[in-house]
Amino acid sequence: VVACADKQLSEFIDWCKQQDFYEDTVIVIIGDHPRHDQQLIGDTAFEERTMYNCFINSAVQPNGAVNNRVFTTVDMFPSVLASMGFTIEGERLGLGVNMLSGEKTLSEQLGYYQFNEELGKYSEYYVRNFS
Repeated sequence: VVACADKQLSEFIDWCKQQDFYEDTVIVIIGDHPRHDQQLIGDTAFEERTMYNCFINSAVQPNGAVNNRVFTTVDMFPSVLASMGFTIEGERLGLGVNMLSGEKTLSEQLGYYQFNEELGKYSEYYVRNFS
């Protein structure tokens, strides 16, 4: 399954490179979960398994560390927009942080588990406006 998905992704990117629109197109590859295949990961702890994410043809160069950042899906929103060339005041949209900016994500500031705990708390505002 992994080899098949890798092959399909590689073929898609190669096809994109042959298109007139390639130079003006940002390709974002986002992993949806850490690997589960015991044969490949052995006894590696869940917290140590990472997901592959990348931005191809980003309009901006990363400012600071880009590998092994602690982030959540909320950080993808401003990061994708920034990679497309949008300027984001304060590098934040909603709870997300533009990961290409070098600013710390809320998960990096609070720790992943603390951030997740905060998100799970009751919010009268949320219930009143979004339920």
